[in-house]
Amino acid sequence: MFANGDVLACELHEDMILGNVRDYDYDFKKIWNSDKGEAARRWIRDEKCFCTYECQYTVNILFNPLMYGQI
Repeated sequence: MFANGDVLACELHEDMILGNVRDYDYDFKKIWNSDKGEAARRWIRDEKCFCTYECQYTVNILFNPLMYGQI
């Protein structure tokens, strides 16, 4: 989710905005289960879209206290 409230299935695909939390009463599940959400998941599945966006993994590790002993 971006600072303006836009929700994307993947931050690298800014062309696939699922919706804005403000338009869905701040209910993420409504956005995720919407027609746009289903279409995005179908596209990801059909195209076998995956990435190894290393920057994301690094941040996840650094901000996960469970990983501190292993860093």
